[in-house]
Amino acid sequence: MTPQTYESSGLSLFENLHFDLSEDPMILLLTVTQAVQTKFQQFVIGITPSKETIFKKQTAIDENIISKIEKELKSKSSGMNNSITSFAKAKYYLDKFFYDITQRGTLRYFYKNSYLVPSSVLTQQVNISRPTLSRRVQQGLECIKEAGHSSYPKHNQFYLKSSLWTSRIQSLQESYRIRNINKKQLISTIKEEIKKYEMQYNASFDIAFKDVLDGSIDIYELDEPDDFKDWKDLIEELQELE
Repeated sequence: MTPQTYESSGLSLFENLHFDLSEDPMILLLTVTQAVQTKFQQFVIGITPSKETIFKKQTAIDENIISKIEKELKSKSSGMNNSITSFAKAKYYLDKFFYDITQRGTLRYFYKNSYLVPSSVLTQQVNISRPTLSRRVQQGLECIKEAGHSSYPKHNQFYLKSSLWTSRIQSLQESYRIRNINKKQLISTIKEEIKKYEMQYNASFDIAFKDVLDGSIDIYELDEPDDFKDWKDLIEELQELE
């Protein structure tokens, strides 16, 4: 598929769009990215992989994800809000596609200034507090910090108004975060989590849960059985890494 860049005969450029899933994943990514950028050029001026991107040597293309991108590219949205919603969905599936075919890296989006709004506008639109918005950003909601005062892409409004989409974004970005930190950083993070438990219980794992480990009591007799499970998982993960 070769995306065109101009409307012709009043028909959608993407009306007969169909991506070739047999293409090399890198070529397919370039083609899909160009198509998304062309379709939503009133919002985004560039989409490019980050410098640290590493592609998988072999990978199967998820046809369902590609078909969902095609659907949004073929959509004939009327009105700004509908176009933003369509872009929000296309972006999510494009990010998911990129994640599936790469070992490391992210897609970088460069937006028009008019597509970015300040936090005060976004919180008012979706009726949430500033602290809640900050938590959502920590969980993966897109924020272009280098943009200054207006740093929130307008499609965040669509994500925040739906618990389903908020959850999807959070899950995908957490997957990105985990895979993009290196082994040394991961070990450091796990050690910090273990240290928090040691400070909370003022003891090592073996001492804090001696009665469980020697069989004197059942794990579910503990006040916080999840602490035992999570702490144990952290220790085992650290042992595997070291």
